[in-house]
Amino acid sequence: MKKKPICIYLCNAIDDVTKSVRKIKSDSPAATKKVIDVSSALKKSGCYPIILSLGRGGPFSLGQRYSAKSLRVNGIPIIYALFWDIPLLTYIISVFSILILVWRLRKRLKGSSVVVYNRLTFYVLAVALGKILGANCYLDLEDGDSKEDTSFITKCITIIMRIYYNKVCNSGAILAMSNLRQQYTGKKTICCYGVASEYNNFHDWETKTIRVILGGTLQLNTGSQLFAETISYMRECGGPDMNKVEFFITGKGEMGGILSDLENDIRHPKVTFFGEVSSSKYRDILNKSHVGLSIKLSSSDISNTTFPSKVIELSSDGLLLLSTRISDVPIIFKDDGAIYIDKLEPSHLASQIFWIINNKKQAQIIANKGRNYVLATCSEKKVGLQLKQFLFQ
Repeated sequence: MKKKPICIYLCNAIDDVTKSVRKIKSDSPAATKKVIDVSSALKKSGCYPIILSLGRGGPFSLGQRYSAKSLRVNGIPIIYALFWDIPLLTYIISVFSILILVWRLRKRLKGSSVVVYNRLTFYVLAVALGKILGANCYLDLEDGDSKEDTSFITKCITIIMRIYYNKVCNSGAILAMSNLRQQYTGKKTICCYGVASEYNNFHDWETKTIRVILGGTLQLNTGSQLFAETISYMRECGGPDMNKVEFFITGKGEMGGILSDLENDIRHPKVTFFGEVSSSKYRDILNKSHVGLSIKLSSSDISNTTFPSKVIELSSDGLLLLSTRISDVPIIFKDDGAIYIDKLEPSHLASQIFWIINNKKQAQIIANKGRNYVLATCSEKKVGLQLKQFLFQ
């Protein structure tokens, strides 16, 4: 019987239980979801994925020690490195902990594929060891280098990491968006936007109230300020349409305080701020929603250095996408699979929302088209087979 090809993912994916046990607040749920979804797609395509996770995150200075452990999430084995929350030393401990995990898998490494999630300093020794032991090393580039990084030290580290990973991960790169090809010197690349859910949840567009969800990292360049100003603008305008729409906010970030204050205003439209929630709670909120917001600012550098993978989740779940024209979003959704925000102005965003609540049938048609476009590009079967071929042929 032919052995399944092994794919080892070096990352910091953290399931909800481990996140709670290790008291981690600074993780990225979107990154975790993408790694697990991609691993599941690879498994169903005939590969054997193994996730090696740092299992770390802030807040720090608690002095807690969490031993290495293994478990399965959706049938995917995840092995967590030792995490010891000691100021400064915690970084060194994580570097060597993930290195030890790779060493323990040394008998499986020859001919396998090691995929490194972003160019982080934590993996420099682990990926080098994997290469020495015969693995083919690939880079999963989700966040490109940003010109908004102003610190001289940060810029130097960024340049060094780019040169290092381009050299060590020379087997190929999985890119979050097409523009990132400029930041990888290898010839072999493939874009992977995420994995679409093929289960279409029912969203009742005949209901009186249309619910709009904003989630993710709540900061200036992700459009949180624009959103807050739009809510204020709508409340100042008043009128009967304000009772027809309700907003849900999930996530965390520097704008969290300002956005949570919107909940305290009794004027319509109503805003409910959930903050950081578990994966299951987030699914419940999605199921109650009709429209998903993705409003990263097109004027920001991140619009050309990363892809908002949540648009795949929102649309595949059956929600209408209301988005800025950033990254590869227009490539996937074309002109008729989403409602676009072409002006970064509260009045324009409000007008798009008003159009949706007063044109529900047309909005539902656009949502269905968007979902079909996402499934054509990001179905689990297609992603799994494409990545299997990319990593092992």
